[in-house]
Amino acid sequence: LPLHPLLLYGMLAKWTHFFIISKKIRAMGYSEERGDVVDVVNLRFQKPEELPDAPQSWVPPLSQDHWMRLLEMALLGILVLALFFFGIRPVLMARLAVKEAEKAAEAQQAEELMPGVKGGEAAEALEVGQMEETLKGWEKLPDNELLDLVEKFVAEDPERAASVLRVWMKG
Repeated sequence: LPLHPLLLYGMLAKWTHFFIISKKIRAMGYSEERGDVVDVVNLRFQKPEELPDAPQSWVPPLSQDHWMRLLEMALLGILVLALFFFGIRPVLMARLAVKEAEKAAEAQQAEELMPGVKGGEAAEALEVGQMEETLKGWEKLPDNELLDLVEKFVAEDPERAASVLRVWMKG
């Protein structure tokens, strides 16, 4: 008597189902000696209730704690910006103005000493003259001592050394 394929599939499915259930029962520690009883009930799942559509927003729903944390961060940011613009920035601008005034005074002094040369170039030329006084007799020094002297000069005032080098290169 040949078996129909659907009938064979149904029998195989029932045996597979039975095999899986028996494995689960053994895994839970089932024991007939203790009088354990297992009831297997086939229940259908209920469909979940349909929820009404919530209004879509680009902002995710936030709790009061989240809003308070955002407010704290915003106030902290505003405080930092206020500290920078009303505390640190004016001090830095005042220091910068003092440095610019000193440079202008040096340029004016150099221009008075060298009337034919513009202010900035006169200041650089004055620095070259001061450095040449410091390095008087450099032609007679051995190379290693001259190198040490130049390194010392550059380490003491790198900006001045750069301006002296600029004037020397202009010729």
